[in-house]
Parts: sequence; structure tokens; C-alpha cells
Amino acid sequence: MSEERSLSFAITGEFVTRTAREWLWLEGKPWSVVEEFLLSCMCGTDKSREELSELAFKVVSGRAKFIGNTADETYAMVDDNQDLVGDYIGRWNRKVKKLEKECREIEDKYYALTNYLIDSGRGYLLSDAGVGEDEDEDPVASAMLNSYMKQDAIEREGHTDNYGWLAPNGEFYPVEWGEHQGWAHHKVIELGWIGEDTETWIDNEGNTHCVWTGEEGDILVDRGWVLLHNPAKGVAKVTANSVRPLTKAQKEFLYGYYADRGLMREAATYMEDMT
Repeated sequence: MSEERSLSFAITGEFVTRTAREWLWLEGKPWSVVEEFLLSCMCGTDKSREELSELAFKVVSGRAKFIGNTADETYAMVDDNQDLVGDYIGRWNRKVKKLEKECREIEDKYYALTNYLIDSGRGYLLSDAGVGEDEDEDPVASAMLNSYMKQDAIEREGHTDNYGWLAPNGEFYPVEWGEHQGWAHHKVIELGWIGEDTETWIDNEGNTHCVWTGEEGDILVDRGWVLLHNPAKGVAKVTANSVRPLTKAQKEFLYGYYADRGLMREAATYMEDMT
């Protein structure tokens, strides 16, 4: 004959108090759910529901708490002296202030980007071209701002050398933002890729210099080089020869470049065919 076994459960006041407060203040459960939980832990009294509801609120507000254990009949409610309402309101106020500060920083960066585009003669990018049904929404500007914010986060994480030229052999030459044409000018001279009709001038010491034509970057791209740059100071974009495929070394570099910066969608473009 099998021996019957019975199970018994005990509830501690500390558990009830902690659970109710965490549900309401930390997890954001509706008051109705928290209230029903507390009322179920206060059954067996002769108090009305209204009176019990008032006691329940005293528990979550820190003015009362449960103590003891139902197993040894020490379970009871006593006064507490915590100001949880003020405490959590203070926490929320601090969160709100933090969010407000972050919003102001985003606005400052947006206005800085807008001013840059206007000052550099690219204000047309902020015009109503491409605007959707909502006249206040500019998808082009939004995309540029999003790219700018991503790049800002990349640089704050410590990534440097984000812009530059990538040679066909996979060697990357970092270049400061906006200096890519000047770097290309010196590189095509170094490599001897200047045209026969390129103008030259001689300085006071008799040294010959090539006139900067502004086409030096195109010369590098035509020869298989890749430019990593973004005129709006956003995430670097790839400028390459459209009819000349990237080399395996260039694809491997670009995959690693974007993957290191957490831009896996961009990285995947070069992972598909690194052959």
C-alpha cells in the first residue's frame, strides 16, 4: 500500500512585499494586476474591499509591508517608513532628463549637419525633392542624418581611419575627411599616372610641380582603386570603377572594415563573393 504524501506551502511577507513593488515600479504591471495579487494575500479578514485596496496601496507606496511567514502564523502587515512613490518618481525624472539631454544632442548634431550642407553648397539635399506624402518628412535628409549618427557612434567607440583610399592589393591608406582629392593628386604623381598634357609649374628652387586638375581621384578609380568617403561625414561609402570588379583583397578588406564597425548589412555585400 503506497504511502500518501502531502505538500504544504508557506508564503513569506518579504516575498509578497517585494513582488508587489517590483511588479508595479520595475516591471510596469497594471495596478489592477498588482492590487488583485495583494488582495489575494490579505484574504480571511473582515475588512471591506475598499479598505484592503487602501492597505494594498500602502504596501506598494512604502508606508506598509508584510512580515513573517504563513507557516508559523507570524504573517502580518506592519508600518513601513519608505517613500517609494517619491523615490521612483525621482528615478523617472532622472530618466526623463537623460532622454531630454540625448534629444538635445541629436538636435545639435542635426543642425550642425544641416548647416554644413548649406555652407558647402549642398543645401539642395534638404529640399523637398523626394519628400513623401508628409510634407514635414524628408527621407533623403533622414537617411543622411541616420548615417551621420551611425558614424558618430563608430568614432565614439574608438574606430579611427574611417576614410581613405584602398589599393587593388588590399592596402588601405587612411586620409582625413575632405582630403581625398589632395592625397590622390600626390599619389598619381608618385605612380607616374599623370597625362602628357598635364600642366606643370616650377617653384623658386627649380622643382617641377603638376597643377592640381581635380581629376586625380578619377584616375585612381579608373585604375582599380576604391575610395571610402562620405561628403556628409556619415558612414563611408564605396566609390569604385563600375566596370572593373573589385579584387579579392579589396573585398576581404571591405568585409572586415564594415564588420568591425558593426555594419553587417554592408559587410555582407562583400562576403557573398570574395573570389
